[in-house]
Amino acid sequence: MAVTIPKVDSNFKIVYADGTEIDMACDLSVLVRSFRVSAPNPVDYTEVIPGRHGAIRMGRDYGPRQIMAVCEFYVGDASSYSTARQRIYDALFRLEPYHIIADEEPEKRWTVEADSTFTPSRVGSTGEFTIPFISNNPFAELIDPTLEEYDIQTPILVKSGGSVDLGGEDFNGYSTFDASPVEFSVWNHGNITLDPRNLDHLLKITVGVEGAQGDKVTIQNETTGDTWKYEGALNDGDTIILKGVRSMRNGLSVVGSTNRELISLAPGENVFSASIEGYGKITFDFNELYM
Repeated sequence: MAVTIPKVDSNFKIVYADGTEIDMACDLSVLVRSFRVSAPNPVDYTEVIPGRHGAIRMGRDYGPRQIMAVCEFYVGDASSYSTARQRIYDALFRLEPYHIIADEEPEKRWTVEADSTFTPSRVGSTGEFTIPFISNNPFAELIDPTLEEYDIQTPILVKSGGSVDLGGEDFNGYSTFDASPVEFSVWNHGNITLDPRNLDHLLKITVGVEGAQGDKVTIQNETTGDTWKYEGALNDGDTIILKGVRSMRNGLSVVGSTNRELISLAPGENVFSASIEGYGKITFDFNELYM
């Protein structure tokens, strides 16, 4: 017999890679009493020189984050306890990471795994347990909004977590502008810099060539000082993609035809200029990150 569990702010749902969702309260009859995310875990790098006091600071990264969920599950009768417990184990222990989304912050998600085993403490037809999650990505990620694409001419597009400001007409989160070269602003509303050296799955820049009249493409983030340049074959219909440390043209690497630089997005407004010998469009596709 199913037991109705109240949904509290600390409740969360699990979302697997195939899109399947499991709600702790609605699907597993689990009351999540608390959902605690640990503070950032700094990892400092230092160098010690003999004969010199202290250490030289070389830099800092952030290590994995711990998330603890204190839970209690309920069953309609004691005979179904083992079955309910097994459903919880099946939901939490997987070979691949999955996302969890807390009801109190439905716009963000953590990529996690169950970090260690646990055994619920049984009291009649209830079981109390604490789930130790680990998130190897130390930041929460903004969930992608649903967006639609429009058939427009020579646009500058910004989609996903980002927004653009150039005074253009807005179409459900897209803004369109004419001509090239152009200047525009891309907004990263998160509080973490999106650096492709560290987070190669979060920032994707696509240049769609619609009218090639030369062989050069330049993208500059004037806020960060990053400049990416390409000089090579350029034909109508080409697609150039910058993702992580890779630069590809029509699916093939063109790193050797670039200045080997990368584009990052700082928190807040990023002022860009982009030029192409011809005309086309540029798309920024990214997820914002939060500490």
